[in-house]
This record gives sequence, structure tokens and C-alpha cells, in this order.
Amino acid sequence: MHRYPPVHQPQPGSPLRRAFTLLELLIAMALLSVMMMMLMQMVFQTQRLWRLNNATNRMFEQSRLVFDVVEHDLRSAYSSNITGKTTGFYIGAPNPANALQGRLIVFVSTSDPHQEAACDLCEVSYWFHTDQGTLNPSIAPFTLARQVVCD
Repeated sequence: MHRYPPVHQPQPGSPLRRAFTLLELLIAMALLSVMMMMLMQMVFQTQRLWRLNNATNRMFEQSRLVFDVVEHDLRSAYSSNITGKTTGFYIGAPNPANALQGRLIVFVSTSDPHQEAACDLCEVSYWFHTDQGTLNPSIAPFTLARQVVCD
């Protein structure tokens, strides 16, 4: 014969344990939902700021690379004042009818753009043009273009 443990009966004067009511469960779920929505909003905002920061860093890295190339070209610029063989800078507008194309600068450089070049001098051109492919035209409406011509 098995003896079962006696059922614990609350003692007189001790607090009774009772279950949660449906209203209490609904309020707890609503508060938990609001807290989860706030947490998700914080996560999305953090991701957006992370992407913006990465895009800004990429822009600064690309700017440094561009300035390094421009600096190298300008350091190796060639200028001659020999009568009849002058070379120098040309600054103007590539297409006067289109003011959005910006200014153009052309100069002769001793930088060799590739190994197969036969001459020691090349013509380097820089200009701005509108870039229709930018994601945000208000931030970067123009693109700096470079062209090197030799041989």
C-alpha cells in the first residue's frame, strides 16, 4: 500500500497563493510588447548610424586616394619656358554651354601611367561632371574625372 504525501494546506493567517488573472497577463504582454518595440527601434537606429558612419569613412578614404593621385600628378607636372616650346597649364571650361560641367585643368606631366608607354610625357586632364548615379545628389552632385593621354 502506497502512502501519498499529504497535500499542503495553508496555515491560518498565511497569505494565499493565487494565479494571475487574464487582465494581468494582458497588461504584462502589452508592456513587454512596448519594450520590445523600443528595443527594436534602438537596434534599427544603431544599424542606420553604423551604415552612415561606414559610408562616411569610405568617402574620406576615397578622398585621400584622389588627393594622393592629384598630388603625384602635380608634383610631376612638366613646364618649359623655352621659346617656341612652351608647355604649361590650361584652365577653362570644357563646354561653355554647359555650366554644370565645372572647370577643366590640363597640364603635361612626367608621370608614366603604364609600363607600355613609349614617351616620357603625358597630358593629364581633370574636370568635374554631374553624376546622375549618385545615391544622394545633394551631398555629392559632382564627380571628379581624370584622363591621361600619352603616345
